[in-house]
Amino acid sequence: DGQVLTSTGAGSPPAFETAAAGGKVLQVIQTTSTSTDSTTSTSFVNTTLSGAITPSASNSKVLIMVTGSAKSADSGANAIYTISVGTTNLVNNHAESGLTSLQLPADNVINTPLAMQFLHSPSTTSATTYRVRHRTTNSNGASVFGESNHMSSMILIEIGA
Repeated sequence: DGQVLTSTGAGSPPAFETAAAGGKVLQVIQTTSTSTDSTTSTSFVNTTLSGAITPSASNSKVLIMVTGSAKSADSGANAIYTISVGTTNLVNNHAESGLTSLQLPADNVINTPLAMQFLHSPSTTSATTYRVRHRTTNSNGASVFGESNHMSSMILIEIGA
């Protein structure tokens, strides 16, 4: 009935009070992919990992959590990864306009686990689709998401205001 048992102080009996509003998990959505997405594009391109959620209130927040594997290969290129809504990146001021970046010296390869999180305020009750996007800083290099067909995952958590 929306009540919690609280302490009223030393020597006093506890009392039931109305629970605080907000901060409650309203829904959780998970999507997975075992695809390998590779690009030599210097502009962001979509990967196959995406997830959609329909917020139940316009003032809800959505916590986006992404895990997967990432690879940057050859020619000193940096692989850059981000999360977007449509073609709008949620972060445009870090790691060359991405949430994270893999940097390496010329003619090397790096393959590593990748994790990204972002708390978004979609301000809508319409379905909202989030997608992992990536690019390379040098078209002679490559950015890979989901290398070796490892499972990638996106979890979307709606949090009530």
